[in-house]
Amino acid sequence: MKPIALPLLGASLLLASCGGGTPTTDTTAPTVTLSGTPPTAPGDFLLTASASDNVGVTRVEFYQGDTLIAADTSAPYTATVTLDQRDNGAVSFRARAYDAAGNVGEGRLNTTINVSSLYQGQYEWAAFTDPQNPGGSVVAEGGAVFYDQNTVEGVTAALGAYLDVTPAPDQQGPALLGKFPDTDGTSYLTTVFAYDTKDADPYLIGFDFDGEFGTYEGQPIFEGAGTILNSDGTTRNDVVYFAMLRINTNPYAGTNGASPLRSQAMQGRALAFLRTLKGRALPGAAGLRPSILNRLGANASQFLH
Repeated sequence: MKPIALPLLGASLLLASCGGGTPTTDTTAPTVTLSGTPPTAPGDFLLTASASDNVGVTRVEFYQGDTLIAADTSAPYTATVTLDQRDNGAVSFRARAYDAAGNVGEGRLNTTINVSSLYQGQYEWAAFTDPQNPGGSVVAEGGAVFYDQNTVEGVTAALGAYLDVTPAPDQQGPALLGKFPDTDGTSYLTTVFAYDTKDADPYLIGFDFDGEFGTYEGQPIFEGAGTILNSDGTTRNDVVYFAMLRINTNPYAGTNGASPLRSQAMQGRALAFLRTLKGRALPGAAGLRPSILNRLGANASQFLH
């Protein structure tokens, strides 16, 4: 009898039991859906992708248009993108899910971004001593931009930055605008400009005592009074008239898409595009309220921490 080659026979039986030597190719792409609710104020937008695959999802990539936002390799698959007024309009977000075989599935979220913030826009402002001759009695003037909001001391307030171009040298820093209560419970529209973000020492504090913007030449205007302080906390101008006129509702207008001056990272003359108030005739201010001036003059730093 001819001997049987057992190794060869074993290999043949093994191949037969496995159904042959041709491996199965995975051609099934993952399925993915993308969801999320855009914010209405500047802030983070959470994108969530629900992805599945017959073998397994290896990663999910998130895109805003054609720009990669982030990638996630484990469920739940999420990504966060920060949105502001520059993103307003129709936007398409995509999630691309991959498996180990390189198959790709895609889900889309087409939505409309409509982000706005309290008192948003670009402003011209001036502090002066004679309401009959504001252009001739200016002691400080410049521009401000408000592009964000947050809760400060229990009050929803606008956040932004300011630039003072008079007197030289330029002074710039973070800015705040909101309705803050006096000791008697009455709320006054208040703006605070600070020297910097480290200790938020106030540079200028202004008050509009009727609590609302007025109207000047068809534009909203803050009319009131205030005080200007030195960096060491001493008073530079004890009582001044203060006016701040909005010139554009878009805080990013004229910046070519760049960020306006931000309190977290002050860089250069980011507010140089704002016009000044020099020579502009403005209405007179309301009556002065020394009590609120004194209170906030000593405690305004709490509003900007």
